[in-house]
Amino acid sequence: MDQVASLTPRQIYFLYYRERDKQGKPKPLPYYFLDEKQERESKIEYFRLFGAQLGKSPEEIEKLIQDAIANGSI
Repeated sequence: MDQVASLTPRQIYFLYYRERDKQGKPKPLPYYFLDEKQERESKIEYFRLFGAQLGKSPEEIEKLIQDAIANGSI
């Protein structure tokens, strides 16, 4: 109960009153949590957009992405 008491009304709504399947299990939240693959794709897209804003060529951007993947930034 202490943990529930610390939640905001919005958190309670999304955790306890969200849509459920036929077995009564809550359906996954649509957009609040990204899995690792989605997070990585989001970072790669950010690199592409930022590189384009800096005037980099697509080849230079892809090189930056590969370097970021190699050093663990993505």
